[in-house]
Amino acid sequence: MADHTQRTQYPLIKGQDYEDLIDEGGLHFSVSGIYKLSQAFGECLTKRNRREECKDVGEVIKPQVDDIVSEILKRGQRIEKAKKNAKRRDGSVCRVTEKTRIR
Repeated sequence: MADHTQRTQYPLIKGQDYEDLIDEGGLHFSVSGIYKLSQAFGECLTKRNRREECKDVGEVIKPQVDDIVSEILKRGQRIEKAKKNAKRRDGSVCRVTEKTRIR
């Protein structure tokens, strides 16, 4: 299907829509690459229900990926906040030795 997509109006662009990672087992597609593939599947498949399902994939995947990315970013922010709170709580006392740091 990737070969068919190359002959369509919107071909896949290496580095933008996909990466060929030999060490990790082949092609890895970006969100735009998955969208283009889903459109190509929607054009080529003969069964109507499968065509519609493939077209839906391209439209549904972007919000899903955005949700995953936002959760990852929020997690990083929560970790940084916890680290700052721990530093503020502990002040200049070492939690291991319970000795005050000399300034």
